[in-house]
Amino acid sequence: MSSLPAFLDSGLPAPGAAVRVRAARIRDWARLQGLMCSVFPHIDEATYGHWLRDQRHCLAVAFTAEGLVGMVRFEVQPGCRVTLLTQLGVLPALRGQGVARALVSYCEEVACACGAPSLAFELPSDDLVTQSFFRHLGYDVSAACASAAAGMRRLVRRAKSPVWPTWQLKREHAPRVPPAPFQRLAMRALYGAWLGSSARAG
Repeated sequence: MSSLPAFLDSGLPAPGAAVRVRAARIRDWARLQGLMCSVFPHIDEATYGHWLRDQRHCLAVAFTAEGLVGMVRFEVQPGCRVTLLTQLGVLPALRGQGVARALVSYCEEVACACGAPSLAFELPSDDLVTQSFFRHLGYDVSAACASAAAGMRRLVRRAKSPVWPTWQLKREHAPRVPPAPFQRLAMRALYGAWLGSSARAG
């Protein structure tokens, strides 16, 4: 079996082009490994292998001319009309170039498309740098939310509804109904062959 390319895009953005964000794909595994090791060293391969294999609808990745440079993980909760951002990471060398802003904007579009337009992100109360970033984007950082864990602060912002429907985003990121056991086993076998034994451990 021939080796798979890292991702299906026809090419990376040209130097100087805007950041491109899209839903994560199984073939992003190799590049995602490098990003996760750099930005989230405390998260093991089995965990983000599970995300990419079974929860890909909760992931989006950002590309520049340098390759895959950022990722965001989120949970759309239509019943509460809230989209919770759980991880947001950008390669250190590419920070300050609009990658995180592009990822958050993508999440806001997904949130509106899936009927959960209030975005929330929990941060340690002493993480002033990240709080400043979200404040700059219009998030309410001032009041600690009762639902946030001890020592954490919840940032909330309601996303603006897009002018046009975004059916593709809803198709890619809406919450999934767990597949039947047989289908799940088949998916694990297929994706496990691509991801390798370390990711199958999850």
